Amino acid sequence: MNLLFDVERAVHEAARKARKTPSLAAFRDALADTLARHELGFERQVWLPEHWAGMELNCGDLFDFVVEGRVAVVLAKSARELLDREKRLAEGLDRAGLEAGLAVWLDATKKEDRCRRVAPAGCGTGA
Repeated sequence: MNLLFDVERAVHEAARKARKTPSLAAFRDALADTLARHELGFERQVWLPEHWAGMELNCGDLFDFVVEGRVAVVLAKSARELLDREKRLAEGLDRAGLEAGLAVWLDATKKEDRCRRVAPAGCGTGA
């Protein structure tokens, strides 16, 4: 079983469902439902704080989903936000010790979704 492939498939399936009401909230709900139906364990809205000098700072990154404790998913509202979240996801994967991530943009105007595989920043290559 390839977890990254399974999560990617669930993202595309959820995107098809969410097109009827194209919003991030609808997409989040559709993705949660799809992951559950595929019997993939997940957490929603996982906070990854920054640390400095032994202190936890009130800044950091938010993963929309972490699936099976191994793959993070972040959602974006625009192509520009997708690029930003993709970069931050790669850095966050390193800090969280996760294997891979998916950066997803649900483009309501073109009725399509964009899903990019992201490797931890320390890997230097895409997943």
